[in-house]
Amino acid sequence: YDWFHQVYTTYLTVGGYPAVFNAYLEGRSLQPVFEDLLETFKSEFRINTGNPADYDKIELMFGTICKMLCREKKGDSHIVEQLSKLTAQNNSKRIATEECNNLLAWLSASRIINYCDKIDLRTKELYPSERFYFEDVGIFQYLCDKYRIDSTAISDLLVETFIFKQLKENHFVERFY
Repeated sequence: YDWFHQVYTTYLTVGGYPAVFNAYLEGRSLQPVFEDLLETFKSEFRINTGNPADYDKIELMFGTICKMLCREKKGDSHIVEQLSKLTAQNNSKRIATEECNNLLAWLSASRIINYCDKIDLRTKELYPSERFYFEDVGIFQYLCDKYRIDSTAISDLLVETFIFKQLKENHFVERFY
């Protein structure tokens, strides 16, 4: 049990990106590897979308997503609008709703985040895309540390993210619902 707990705890910090995992195995600092990864995300966004959004907005979006995930536990049907409003609270630059939607769509298409549907088991009603998670727990943990989000606020969310990822990879909805 202790060994599995140690491996699980390490996974929550390191995640699954090969460059980060290799740095961990080599005993190197993970911070520069995560920063390089974030720079790659930002560059890819600009290249693949042709969107001239500056790095500040993309960076602001990462921080805002983390804060929203920690703040909004049950999901929100107006997730894009709420993110847009939250960016204004975190910075003097508000990301417009349309641009916010474009950033989220790209993050989802790039498999950096993944939307989660909510199903009311009592009524069987489906609420699509009301919540999302980072695909990699390591990058989520790093971003929360970077943006100084209280570790007690993210501990449960890291577990949720891990479980969501496992359920998704094992096709839970298709197999069991």
